[in-house]
Amino acid sequence: MNKENNQLMLSIEQTAEILGISQSLMYRLSRTEGFPVTKIGRRSLISKKALEQWIDKTAGKVVLKEAAS
Repeated sequence: MNKENNQLMLSIEQTAEILGISQSLMYRLSRTEGFPVTKIGRRSLISKKALEQWIDKTAGKVVLKEAAS
C-alpha cells in the first residue's frame, strides 16, 4: 500500500504538489486566514480532509492576490 495514501497530514511540499503550485506560493497560502494549517513545532502540516473541505469552500474565489510590482 502506498505510504502517502495512509497519511492523514501532508507537508507543505506534498500539498504544493497536489495543488500544482510552487512551494513558495504554498507557504504564502498557508499563512492566509482560513487555510487549514497545523503547526507542530516548526513544521506546518495540512490535514487531507481539511484541505478537501477548504478546496470545496473556496471554489471560485480568489484566495491570494498577486503582489503589486
